[in-house]
Amino acid sequence: MKASSTHHFTLALRVDALTDELEAKLFEAGCDDAALYQTGTAVFLEFDREAPSREEAIRSALLDVQEGAKVAVLRVLSNDLVNAAQIAERLGRSRESVRLLVQGERGPGGFPPPAHHVGERPLWSWGDVVEWLAANRLEDVQADEANGLIEAVNCALTLVRAEQRLSETSLRYVAGLLGERLRSAVTSSESKS
Repeated sequence: MKASSTHHFTLALRVDALTDELEAKLFEAGCDDAALYQTGTAVFLEFDREAPSREEAIRSALLDVQEGAKVAVLRVLSNDLVNAAQIAERLGRSRESVRLLVQGERGPGGFPPPAHHVGERPLWSWGDVVEWLAANRLEDVQADEANGLIEAVNCALTLVRAEQRLSETSLRYVAGLLGERLRSAVTSSESKS
């Protein structure tokens, strides 16, 4: 059995304000390893949770908050989105080296497209970058084991919020798409076990 270690992560909560009642409800649900704070109108729950893996720590925290305390989570914050300077820092490379990889002027080409933009600044998914580096045998860097869970949970939470704005036809389409993909993923996972 894998030894437990402390995993640090933050949940953005879907609440109007930080109150004593909210704090008590979260504490009673098992979130005694988290700090509740508010920045502007946003309320966050920052965890230092003991678990065998970061994925298990996040999963158990989500259950405590959503099932135990009945508090909605907007998203799991992660350090997955990175700019070119952060990629360079994580890889121990120069910014110019990363720029050349991104532009396809060095390496095999096909650098992952940005996952997001803030203004004109591109941001990449660190998981996509690590996957590309490994596939091209350029670096031996490990992605955070919980990135897949965080990405899937955040997509699911976004879908739940968007559900009210989807037409019935669009909702059926998305449900069908998810159903097929999830059935396929579960079947594939079960056959590996």
